[in-house]
Amino acid sequence: MKELIKDFTPLFSQADYKVKRKDVQEDIGYLLTLLNTHQLLVEGGWKLYAEKKGYEEIEVGTEFQKSIPDNKSLSIFLSKYLAHMADEAFQSGETVYAIARALLNFDPEKPETGDALEKIWKENADMIQDLIYLYSEYLYRVFMQDSLKNPTPITPEDISEVG
Repeated sequence: MKELIKDFTPLFSQADYKVKRKDVQEDIGYLLTLLNTHQLLVEGGWKLYAEKKGYEEIEVGTEFQKSIPDNKSLSIFLSKYLAHMADEAFQSGETVYAIARALLNFDPEKPETGDALEKIWKENADMIQDLIYLYSEYLYRVFMQDSLKNPTPITPEDISEVG
């Protein structure tokens, strides 16, 4: 898996770091929500996801995270950040868009939307797990590793397969 991650450290100057810190913190919140969604859907399907209200936004109001995103916001996150990464690493960008659409369309009052979400999620559970890993590694490299020397920011779109 590590061979799929381009070495892009260090990434930000001290000034860039302060500006980007908030964005990275929000991305960490999305990543944690994605991990929670993944666990709920894989372990208990859409019924557990609905029972635990994994699709609702929850205000937490901490410095780290203002709220836990709802399924619609998480869908946008998947489309905006992880679809390109999936395309680069696994040639599966369209699959991530389809997962994002199923997540966006999820309505706990409509079992057919739950069945569709659960089906596509479980069919792609390994890839989703790998994407969670890749994106967490990306965030780690952006935010944690001696990333204060190079003023050139990088985006998830810059990640490409190495090899």
